Amino acid sequence: MWALKFDIVFQELCVLTIRILGTGCANCDQLHKEVINALAELNIAADFRHERNVAEFYKYGVASTPALVINGEVKAAGSVPLRNEIKELIKLTI
Repeated sequence: MWALKFDIVFQELCVLTIRILGTGCANCDQLHKEVINALAELNIAADFRHERNVAEFYKYGVASTPALVINGEVKAAGSVPLRNEIKELIKLTI
């Protein structure tokens, strides 16, 4: 029960939501790692998830993966951005 309350409070405190859209291919997993490292280097907390359900992809209008979604907006699709590019996208969003 307390874990659920923590999740709700954490989501309310986070101003940044990040989704990786991808089924688990090598590029999708690479993007996942790059985002985690970018967040760590920036010392920023985020509500971060790797969505593997194809139905979620369509909600964002994504046809090619991997895709990077920040605060509900698709920032990259079909390739893995460099970590510095990911950091810049994050900085521009917060």
